[in-house]
Amino acid sequence: MSILDFLNGYKKIIAFFAAYKIGLFDVLSEKETSADTLANKLNIDETMCRLLLFKLREAQFVTKKKRLWFLDETFIEEYNGIDRFKAQIEHEFNIYNRLMRPDLIISSLKSGYGNRPFDKSGFTDEEQMVYDRAMYGENVKLIALQLYRLLRGDHGIKAVEIGRSKGAILEKLKELGLKFDSKSVSDEAVEDSEKYNTAIIFNTIHYWKESDLQKQIDQWKEKLTNEARVFIIDFFYEEGDEFVSNILIDWITHGGIYWTVFEELNDFMSVSGYKNTKDIQLKSIHTRMLQYQRDQETNV
Repeated sequence: MSILDFLNGYKKIIAFFAAYKIGLFDVLSEKETSADTLANKLNIDETMCRLLLFKLREAQFVTKKKRLWFLDETFIEEYNGIDRFKAQIEHEFNIYNRLMRPDLIISSLKSGYGNRPFDKSGFTDEEQMVYDRAMYGENVKLIALQLYRLLRGDHGIKAVEIGRSKGAILEKLKELGLKFDSKSVSDEAVEDSEKYNTAIIFNTIHYWKESDLQKQIDQWKEKLTNEARVFIIDFFYEEGDEFVSNILIDWITHGGIYWTVFEELNDFMSVSGYKNTKDIQLKSIHTRMLQYQRDQETNV
């Protein structure tokens, strides 16, 4: 790719957002449509509509036969399942407009975690709702289903969900019919005195620096049984994974920045007496489900 091509690459994203927001894809998904009819349906200028259609054709979202426009066959399969991505699209639209400017990335790099522009302002209530729908919607269903398969044969499950997900996975597990005693916590402490044999940490590990994770491990030794399973579920950067490589910028501007590489987390857990006993990759959502258990041989 040439520098010129690279510099103009963002315009493909802008064209997609504009077409999606105005409903152009919805109209074309129903039937082949002329530019003038499409412009009338969307209440937009016909000449400008043609310019947008030309750009969308170059991006392989739409195609044209004679005077009629329709969704490209390589894109129509994706768009038929668009409902699965609506929450993600809204979230990406929000952060694209608000946080993905180069000056904000530079400001975040200079100010450091805790002092970034986002750290000072955060999401609005509406943006937080959009984020929650994207992060805790379809993703949680898939994660809970995988956990259900792992846990359904167990008896006497006492489960705790720690961190930012605030019990979302445990709630979904109950909907699937898993029987267990549970306690979800929104902060980082396991307050109950009883022992748990299952702990779930989702969308949280990247917000814990080394001392925070060490505090967690110290309390697990008190609050979890010796045989307890600790599930750490999140995105992890790996060379060649383009999806997660895009999340690196999210982590810089408004996400957690710690333990983003699996090997670094795994080494720390191992030194702390926890060994990785399962590593399940949920490829459809680019998420890893890591199961850790106390290493009985180290007697930690």
